[in-house]
This record gives sequence, structure tokens and C-alpha cells, in this order.
Amino acid sequence: MVSMRDIAKQAGVSPATVSRVLNNDHSLKVTENTRKRVIDIANKLNYQNKQKTRKPSKQKANLKLSVAVINTFDNERDLNDPYFNSILAGLTTEAQKWNMRFEKVFRLKDSSKNWADLATYGAVIIIGNVTREVIDQIHVYNQNIVVLDETRPLEDYDIVHNDFSYQMRQVLDYLYSKGHRQITFIGADVDLYDLDGQVVATYIDARRKVYIEWMQQRHLDAYLNVNLSGWDTLSAITVTEKIIQQSPIPTAIVAASDPIAIGVYRGLQKNNLVVGQDVSVVSFDDIEFAQYLTPPLTTVHPETIEMGKGALRLARERILGERTLPVELIIPSKFQARQSIGDAR
Repeated sequence: MVSMRDIAKQAGVSPATVSRVLNNDHSLKVTENTRKRVIDIANKLNYQNKQKTRKPSKQKANLKLSVAVINTFDNERDLNDPYFNSILAGLTTEAQKWNMRFEKVFRLKDSSKNWADLATYGAVIIIGNVTREVIDQIHVYNQNIVVLDETRPLEDYDIVHNDFSYQMRQVLDYLYSKGHRQITFIGADVDLYDLDGQVVATYIDARRKVYIEWMQQRHLDAYLNVNLSGWDTLSAITVTEKIIQQSPIPTAIVAASDPIAIGVYRGLQKNNLVVGQDVSVVSFDDIEFAQYLTPPLTTVHPETIEMGKGALRLARERILGERTLPVELIIPSKFQARQSIGDAR
């Protein structure tokens, strides 16, 4: 069994220093390089820290098989967002399978964040879209990083995301097979968060990119119509009412999310237009409420639980040194055809 003396010998420090580092004693006056060296050696040797501390949240029973989770959401979304909670369920299931532990250490919006604590974990999983500055800050303390729900290429880091780009093409092809040519898109830009959890930049959502490319490839430029509403239902109602004032009214609307699609439903119904007959509607997310709309919403179901599981597996591979090359893991989604799409009028 590996002891603190073994770690101390390799790290070139005393066993007492090893003990205080591994038990997260912030009063210890050592350099950050020394602290990281001790933790890296402990992880490499798979040291089991059995000493109890007063605060359970600081207890590092297994330094090697532990993962820190950071997210970009505020407290309300953290508690109520089904997409995020489903990802967490996947993380939990996979962690239990491998006898690993993960903690939601902080949100970027938190006023107090101890970045140095990340060095005491085997890996870090970031959920959401962040600036490169955030990733670089994490890398100072932990090099095993997985970014979850990110579609931008990030060299040197693992990323996990769904296949919404592919599914967007499938959706558009399906509409085309139903005779639709006048297809409108409603979506929003993707926010990028900084170290304080503030939005400092945006980039174009993958579904919007695919929509534009697909319409141009089909020589449907005359019908190309991009509308940005934000991700909420209320703004989607306003945008929808503006769209249906146009002539001709589109035969189909593709919404980037189910909350947007609900706003589209309401905007159409307020103006006596029948979903699936006058205007077809298709979306992404497959929230539970989608199947109970009238008519039931055709949408793309992302396998968020599998996304969480995949991210945990990638983190584990990094921790155990099974892989050094970065991996992009794309989790397939499922197209749920329901009654909100009809033949073009």
C-alpha cells in the first residue's frame, strides 16, 4: 500500500507536508508547483487518503478517481433545467459504475471560487460554453479537462456534444420530402462565459449554420429566412407574429429549441393558423411537455444521459493515463416524428 512517505520521497518534501497538502490545508506555506507535484504523484501512485476531516466536502477519499464539475448556469437553471439535470444523471450513473466521485464545485457565476481546489481532483468537467481564458485558468491547476456540450474544436482538450448539426440536415431533408421549400429558421446565438460567469461574446449556433448552407445548396436562397429570438418562449411569440405578417407565410418553421417552438405554437394559434396544416413546426430538445402539445411536437431528442456518461468515461481515461490524445465524442440523437409536420400546402 502506498504511504505518505512514498509520496514524500518522490516529491522531495516531508511526510508532514504531504499530509497537509492532501488534506487541503490552505494555511500551509508552499509554492503552487510543490502542491501540484505532491498531488500529481499521489494520483500517479493511486494513493488512498483515509484521514477524515471536519468538512465532508473537503474529504478526498480517492484523489485519483474524483472529478470536479463546473457549470455556466445560474442557480435557477441549475435546479430546473431538464437538459442539464439529465446530463448530471448520466454523470452520476457512470461515476457509480466505476466507483468514482464527482462534485459540483462551483458555478462560474459564484462570487467566491477557489480555483486552486481543482488541483485536488483527478479531472475537471466543464458544462457549457466558456472562453479560452476559463479553460486556461483551469489548466493551471488541472490538465485533465473535458468540455461538455461544446461544439467548437478545442485542441488539447476532450469535448462531448450531441449531433445536432447532422440532425438539422435530417430535419430539413424530411421537410423537403414533405414538399416544403419556404422554410424559416428561428433560433439564438450561443453565449460564451468568462471567468466571472458573464457573457462576453457569442457565436453562431450550429443549427443556424446548417440551415443557411442547406438552403443555399438546394437553391432556395429566395426563401432563406433567419430569425433570432433568444432561447425563451416569450420572445419567440413576438418573432413568430412578425414572420406571419410576411408574404408569403412560410410553410414550415424550424425552431432551435422546444421552448422556442412553444412560442411559435402560441404565435401561430393567436393568429388562427393551425400547426401541422397551415404551418409545420419542428424543433430540438424533446422536453417532456413536447409530446403533450396540440398537435404533439416533432422534435429531436438529445441523448443527454449518454452525454454525461461519455464525459465521465473520457475523464476517467485521462485520470488513469490510458490516453493522451484529445477526443471529440459525438453522441447521436433521435428524431421524434409527431403530428406537427404535414405536407406543404
